[in-house]
Amino acid sequence: MRRRVERLRPHAAALLAAEPLDDRPVRSVEDPAGVADRLYLEATLDLAEEVRVHEDAHLVDAARYLPVTAHPLRNLGLVLSRGFSAREILAFLERNAQLAAIAEGPSPRAALATCCATLGGEGVHAHGYGEIVEGFVREIARHPSRYPAIDTERVIVQQLHRLTDDQIRAIARTLQDA
Repeated sequence: MRRRVERLRPHAAALLAAEPLDDRPVRSVEDPAGVADRLYLEATLDLAEEVRVHEDAHLVDAARYLPVTAHPLRNLGLVLSRGFSAREILAFLERNAQLAAIAEGPSPRAALATCCATLGGEGVHAHGYGEIVEGFVREIARHPSRYPAIDTERVIVQQLHRLTDDQIRAIARTLQDA
């Protein structure tokens, strides 16, 4: 991530000023148009602490769901809500951990950028992180007056860098409670 930001730094002004907004549906997350780079450029990078918060959240989930025999109803609810799919369950757990990193970590912008950077990727991290980005877009579209810097008539995902750190944390906490 640091190398990526250093490569982008000479182009920061142009990247941050660019308006890649296109005519895709406003809730589309198919083309984030470099929003991850914009978020990284404006973020404080404390990767060790971000990873610690993310991994600590996995420990909280482990205590919540393991051993399976100690929490049968909670685990049954998880399995049912995720369609008996191991991939969906793992994506859910990655989603939970990354939401904690966004809400409680040192740099909500960097943690959200990580999610945006995985859009269109494969694997449980990309799937779980994609759910987070979709949740951000959904929350902004639902409450546009809370996010005046976002033009909800344009592609929302491409504008996530316009959110303040406090707004990013607040949305993450809302998604945690959902």
